[in-house]
Amino acid sequence: MDLEQAKEEKALESSDGRQATVAASAGGVMNVFSEIKELFIDDLARREKIRLIVGDQEQLTREVLILLQGVHQTPADQTSDLCVEARTLFEGVRKNFGELKATVLPGSYYKFHEQWLFNTQRLCFLSSLVVYLEEERLATKEEVAAMLGVCASQEEGGFHLDLEDYLMGLLSLASELVHTYTH
Repeated sequence: MDLEQAKEEKALESSDGRQATVAASAGGVMNVFSEIKELFIDDLARREKIRLIVGDQEQLTREVLILLQGVHQTPADQTSDLCVEARTLFEGVRKNFGELKATVLPGSYYKFHEQWLFNTQRLCFLSSLVVYLEEERLATKEEVAAMLGVCASQEEGGFHLDLEDYLMGLLSLASELVHTYTH
């Protein structure tokens, strides 16, 4: 009997050890999932904040667009007044991009890029149109980036103007100029 009791006690001890290990690993798994849940909640809050900032930016973009649509009804010698007003509105755009820069974590630019993609392309078009109306030339990527208040390339800083966004803006400018000069 002493031998059997010893075996039972040993089995009970190893069983308790496994139970403790299972309980400890279950607690560790729960901690990992809690951390992941917190990351998802933070990510969702960041996305919502970005959505609100981009909404404000879209409103500014509409204001610039409406203003510059006046080019079609304004005599050529008065377009400079429209450009001055547009540049004033671009100050708000720069401030808005500053808020985006502060909200988007370094290394997360492309994670959220789709939220401001279309609006950035439209702003590239509008800033290129201002430069064209003022100087009758195409704006460089660096000039457009400066008007938007972002870096011209990714190497200069995390928040930047993508080449594709700049080029889409120039394509829209070409379309607008064809429309403007055929009417």
